[in-house]
Amino acid sequence: MAAAARLLPAVALALWSGFPAAVSSRRDALELGDADFDYLATEHETMLVMFYAPWCGHCKKLSPEFEKAATRLKGTVQLAKIFRNGRDSSPYDGPRSADGIYHSMKKQTGPDSVPLLAEEDLQTFTSHYDASVVGADGSRLPEFLRAAALLRDQFRFAHTEDLQLGREYGATSEVVLLFRPPRMSNKFEDSVVVFKDFLTIGSLRRFIRDNMVMKMATKYSRRGLTFSVANQKDFLSELEDEFGLGTSDGGGLPLVTIRTHLGHKYTMREEFTRDGRSLERFVEDFLAGRLKRFIRSEPVPEKNLAAVKVVVAESFDDVVKAGDKDVLIQYPTIYFAPVGKKDEPIRYEGGRELRDFLAFLKKEASHRLVVGGLKAEL
Repeated sequence: MAAAARLLPAVALALWSGFPAAVSSRRDALELGDADFDYLATEHETMLVMFYAPWCGHCKKLSPEFEKAATRLKGTVQLAKIFRNGRDSSPYDGPRSADGIYHSMKKQTGPDSVPLLAEEDLQTFTSHYDASVVGADGSRLPEFLRAAALLRDQFRFAHTEDLQLGREYGATSEVVLLFRPPRMSNKFEDSVVVFKDFLTIGSLRRFIRDNMVMKMATKYSRRGLTFSVANQKDFLSELEDEFGLGTSDGGGLPLVTIRTHLGHKYTMREEFTRDGRSLERFVEDFLAGRLKRFIRSEPVPEKNLAAVKVVVAESFDDVVKAGDKDVLIQYPTIYFAPVGKKDEPIRYEGGRELRDFLAFLKKEASHRLVVGGLKAEL
């Protein structure tokens, strides 16, 4: 195939839709030039198009992943590489791996909103791993379907003309029901949330966003906190090893922990309350710096008067990092933490005799070293 005259300076992916039938190619991902594109546009219902230049490093990295995804999607979604500038299309913002492309494009097959005809359809649709949005028939259903077309990449949509399907969830008139994932079920939140406001694309998007997670997550999302929910049974060892929480803690209530990007860990000791106030106090105390870090540690010695102090994890900051004294500490490697540079300790690599330590300290100590009876040896 002859190369086209126009090449993109970098790789770009775009989703094309609105085409019926199929074309054959020796490869599962078609390779096309300018002359082929208009013909192709009448042959496929849904297509992911990769615009690329052969000399582009990003293109070369993506190309084998694109080919793998094309093979897995064969017969459902056509993938094509185009040697030309594109025209208006929907940008592809998904992952760039074969698995990511495959799963993203699988979402593009089928209707924007799945029609539900029976109770069994509703149960099957709402038992999904992710949240499910279901619209009931009414004057705003066309607007719901338009929202589904625009938001299908982010959420799962279905609709029904039978209000009886949603009656047990409060669908007594035209409403939208948000079904939280069964895996997120808990006694502190309703499994189904009803939207009864005037339906627009914007109002529906806000409703879904605000109710996909607990209100606390929505409230603090802009303050640098990321919230997640997990099953305790799946993380028993991590809770015990990392946070000191066992199966008896919480008494069946949620366990709440915080881990920072520095690896600092905090556990919520107050009992979790349904109104969320205990959780809010925990988060506010964390943001205000009032929480004490959890550190797995031996007990701090009640008496620690010997010349060589015993340091445990809980007393490390007070003994080693704080204060106005240089510290030589062994655990098991020996480090010297001088005053003013406690965050830049020096690794001791000298001998293990007394005179070796004294010579090192004489050189590195922040204050003049005075050692009775050993001056001659130094």
